[in-house]
Amino acid sequence: YKEDFPEVRPFLMPRAGTAGMQRYAAFPWSGDIRRSYKGLEAQIPALLSSGMSGVAYMGNDVGGFAADGIGTDSRLYLRWIEMATFSPMMRTHSTDRPEPYLPEYSDVFEAVKKYLHLRYSYLPYTYTLAYENATKGTPLGRPINFHDIDGASPSPAGCRDQYLWGRDIMVAPVVTDNTLKRSITFPQGNWVDLNDLTKVYAGGSTVEYDAPIEKLPYFGRVGAFITQFSQTSYTSTSEIDNTRLTVTYLIPATPSQQAAAKAEGNGTVNRSIIFEDDHTSTGTLETEQYAVTTFEGEETADGHIIRVNHDGSYAGMPSARTYTFVVPGYAKPLKSAGTTEKELQRVYSREAFDTAADNTYFLDRDNTLYIRKMLPTNENSSIIISSTDYAGTLEETTTDNRIVLEYSPATGLLSYSLPEGSSETTLSVVDLSGNVVAEYNTLTASSTICQMAIPCAIQGLYLATLATCLPSGVKTNRTIKLPVH
Repeated sequence: YKEDFPEVRPFLMPRAGTAGMQRYAAFPWSGDIRRSYKGLEAQIPALLSSGMSGVAYMGNDVGGFAADGIGTDSRLYLRWIEMATFSPMMRTHSTDRPEPYLPEYSDVFEAVKKYLHLRYSYLPYTYTLAYENATKGTPLGRPINFHDIDGASPSPAGCRDQYLWGRDIMVAPVVTDNTLKRSITFPQGNWVDLNDLTKVYAGGSTVEYDAPIEKLPYFGRVGAFITQFSQTSYTSTSEIDNTRLTVTYLIPATPSQQAAAKAEGNGTVNRSIIFEDDHTSTGTLETEQYAVTTFEGEETADGHIIRVNHDGSYAGMPSARTYTFVVPGYAKPLKSAGTTEKELQRVYSREAFDTAADNTYFLDRDNTLYIRKMLPTNENSSIIISSTDYAGTLEETTTDNRIVLEYSPATGLLSYSLPEGSSETTLSVVDLSGNVVAEYNTLTASSTICQMAIPCAIQGLYLATLATCLPSGVKTNRTIKLPVH
């Protein structure tokens, strides 16, 4: 395929294969599964076993393939669609009436459309999982104990009806008949109900969760930034507005949540990334024709700072993006929000926020904070949320040219230089899941070039951020890529 179409990304859908088939852009499926709840139930362990064996893009015949003599069941069909919303490949296929627009599924058609649109909206998040798989082999669908931390209470092993979709989303589909509730056990950390952002569940707890037929239980990890397109309906990826993103920031709002985030290795800073390229060209990783956006959130004495750090570029990349941050559970007093250049306008209703211009914020009665801001994609930016009056000098977003941070793949050494008198300096190295690989707080600030080895034993791409407070009192930072070969 690559010989005949060298400028096309291959997509091969084989009926079967062996270990190592993932090297050939293989998208297998789980066989001619029976149209039944047992058939649906089998898809989660198939997805997880395949991913843990290296084959990340396992799909299935959504709705059930072997249906001769069985007929249709709209409830089963919808439950299967819900499960497939967070899966590597979503494709209805059957010997009998697989298409969602048929009259047999008219009673669930609007719900089916909702989940098709939901799947499209999460493409920025899912595309980043594909990037992690391409660079590190990490599966898209993961067992719920995949990210367990040694020393903390373990997540239940052998769970067959829940799974992680990447690091930050946990999915618990309903896979049994006539079930309007289901038992859900939460992995380590804390988890926000993405159907109701006011509800938070502690890791290790088990709840009976209401799951009517049109509801897919799924949850976001506290401390994560979860990115979606802001668009609400889709017909094809070519029509997606790539200039507007909605980022749900699941801020650790309580001391216990902050302690849990710290235990995960992120200290006081919460991080997530999104990866993007032009979605069609081949060789974008090798030629570095891509961009990585890192979101960081950090508590301050009187509020919070959200940093948006852009690194890299590609042909056709938007010059600016409008980000809508949704921050549930913001419990601190709020008096101002803004960047270093401009204060944002506060509005006092959700309707006003939805219709207002791009530089606004709104705190709802349920303590959900909404912030909308257009930011350039060729520089780093910060949004300062404060209980005091707006002050545009809290954070310097442009990089001072006296701050040096460079990396040599040939030697594996980081070089840095800081102006003499700089303070509060940290150098952090994170992987593409936002996990902190190393953090250094005692660095030389003497305007001389210093070198150090990076602690990245596994091949892949990392990000290094050097943050400091200059002698003038202005805070600044620089972020670079670390391609470890």
